[in-house]
Amino acid sequence: MKVFDAKATGENIKQRCEQANLTPKDLSRLLNLDASTPYYWFQGKSMPRMDVACALADMLKCSLDDLFIMTDDEEV
Repeated sequence: MKVFDAKATGENIKQRCEQANLTPKDLSRLLNLDASTPYYWFQGKSMPRMDVACALADMLKCSLDDLFIMTDDEEV
């Protein structure tokens, strides 16, 4: 069974944001989030809500499948 890999997803989001020249401050402002929220994503401590993830994927010009990293549940 596949599950979300929060740590790998956080790294992926961080890298994509860096490539798009979006800072955590930009993300929190554009997505109307608490300033600390993007940092929690980057560290894999939390995941974006679905509505926020859709907006984030749109901002980063990628699909949700590209944004979230899946792995076999035995590996997490």
